Amino acid sequence: MYKRQEFNNAYVQDISKDDYKIKQLPSYHITRALSEYAPGMEIVIDGWSYKSEGISLKNNWGGSSTKDLLQHCTNCGAEHIVDHGDNQISNVCTDCQTNSLSGIIPGSRFTEIIEPAGFAVDLFGEKSREIKESSNIQYVEPLLIGVELWSDASHPVFEYRDSKDNAEILYYNHGEGDGYSVCLECGRVSINASELIGHRRLRGGKDKESNSSSCNGNENPYAIRHNVLLVGRFQTDFFELRCKDGRGKLINDETTLFSIGQAISKNLTSFLGIEEQEVNFGLKKYKGFGSVFLFDTAKGGAGYVSQLANFFEEVCKETLKQLQVCDCNSACTKCLIDRNSQYHIDKLNRHKAIDWLKTVVAVSYTHLRAHETKANLVCRLLLE
Repeated sequence: MYKRQEFNNAYVQDISKDDYKIKQLPSYHITRALSEYAPGMEIVIDGWSYKSEGISLKNNWGGSSTKDLLQHCTNCGAEHIVDHGDNQISNVCTDCQTNSLSGIIPGSRFTEIIEPAGFAVDLFGEKSREIKESSNIQYVEPLLIGVELWSDASHPVFEYRDSKDNAEILYYNHGEGDGYSVCLECGRVSINASELIGHRRLRGGKDKESNSSSCNGNENPYAIRHNVLLVGRFQTDFFELRCKDGRGKLINDETTLFSIGQAISKNLTSFLGIEEQEVNFGLKKYKGFGSVFLFDTAKGGAGYVSQLANFFEEVCKETLKQLQVCDCNSACTKCLIDRNSQYHIDKLNRHKAIDWLKTVVAVSYTHLRAHETKANLVCRLLLE
């Protein structure tokens, strides 16, 4: 079993039936690979187009895929990772002590997740010089897991907290919404469960006894798992923010929170003079409200989002200015739409973000600075 902190990139096994020469394996960071190498997607290697048909259960560097269970608490919003081999799957949340744990795919007590060692094409699948445009884009979403419950809110407009030792970012791909069907014997994966009925081995070979290329998973009732999420996990720096409206009520509107997260993350990278892909964000659901969490995309963290507490006032003022000078109805490429948000246009509204930012810049930042750590205080004073 490999150590998770060593898992960074995902690779594609790319040996075709016509060419057994091993080429350099293309690779992306796991968060990008979950989208672009996902089963069903086309992969172009050396001018040839292949179709990703599954995952690698082991890779050439000794890494192995990991299987766990993911549960979400509908009461407090906590996510729990449970070992796949645990025979006692509880429905009781250890954070709020309520019987409210379920899978993030509706209708289940838990959701199975697999962190693949890589992705693979069918060894005997067809390749083509033609690149088809019919492949559906696979979206991945981030989850913030391993954080404690929020304490009672005291600031009139917002509350924040930053990196904790046990917190992780978990990216997941749920296919078209219900997850994937996965054969644990050979690694073949499909959105359509019927495609795994009577399937052959993903990477070729035959059974020694039957001399058949049919996968042994067809005969094992526990080998083919359904409604599985493909995931990647890593620890990094994060900054979680929960917001209040003008009446002091915690905001639960997804459009407002998504717009705030997109606007602040874009302007934070501009303020720090770094590339936009160095910082990303997501939304986390709690009972009765939601939060925005920003995080460094670099494994282990790069110290970018941890600086937001030091310059929150400045970043919010600049964000408000950028949104106000735009003249679009809701969102455009000048304010909120970019490569990361282009698939979530329905969740973007600059006017909702402006309303909240106006409230933020109008209040005192005594509360934020009072919670500053000594290390952050020294950093801020040096930079000022």
